[in-house]
Amino acid sequence: MAEETQHRNEVTLVGRLAGEVQERPMPSGATLCSFRLVVRREGASRGPSIDTLDCVAWLEAVRQAVLRWSAGDLIEVRGAVRRRFWRGVSGPVSRCEIEVGIARRLARAEAGVRRGRASGPPLTAPSAVRQRAGPLPAPSGTV
Repeated sequence: MAEETQHRNEVTLVGRLAGEVQERPMPSGATLCSFRLVVRREGASRGPSIDTLDCVAWLEAVRQAVLRWSAGDLIEVRGAVRRRFWRGVSGPVSRCEIEVGIARRLARAEAGVRRGRASGPPLTAPSAVRQRAGPLPAPSGTV
């Protein structure tokens, strides 16, 4: 198999929305929608038991879906890890984030989670969530 066909940058995450979704215009004229996803680590015996990941959505259909979410909602995203570069006040800056191509809410947050309660109902393993909720469509850039 040729090396080019072995390279992959595909991410599927299931977790809770950490806070409110932010939308902001970029200098290019595009609009960026950003949010943080909290994902539990399976079998974490020491160190952090969760990862908090920055996610961004550029596609209009994905942005419209994401803007309807509330803090604490259980969501699934598919996309790729991207490293963005820009010029900051003190020089060049970069950041790794998940660029979301497909997004959906699997369950709404409980009322207590939306008010900022740190814990919610237990997360189900991603494969079990997908089986119960039905398969996602093939990655096509739409919601």
